Amino acid sequence: ALDQGADKIIIAMGGSATVDGGCGILAALGIRFLNDQGEVLSGMPENLVHLSTVDLSGLDARILNCELVVLCDVDNKLLGEYGSAAVFGPQKGATVEGVRKLEASLF
Repeated sequence: ALDQGADKIIIAMGGSATVDGGCGILAALGIRFLNDQGEVLSGMPENLVHLSTVDLSGLDARILNCELVVLCDVDNKLLGEYGSAAVFGPQKGATVEGVRKLEASLF
């Protein structure tokens, strides 16, 4: 969208997309998530528990001139028994341990 000159971007995400805390779209915009050794975290979102630094130096500056509209089709809380990871994780194949890790990563 930025390459096409958009000044308004509408992001339609399902509730399960919130399980990564927004890291997927932020990474697509050039933001890097680093551990305490300065290494880029991979395998998001479960590795967010190792997050030490957010590097904004690669952010695509064009996004600063865009209006962002985010649409979500659920109203679940982010954390807890009925939170994003607990509700949507199993639907996407997460194990009980995987849900625990996702929840810990978001906290």
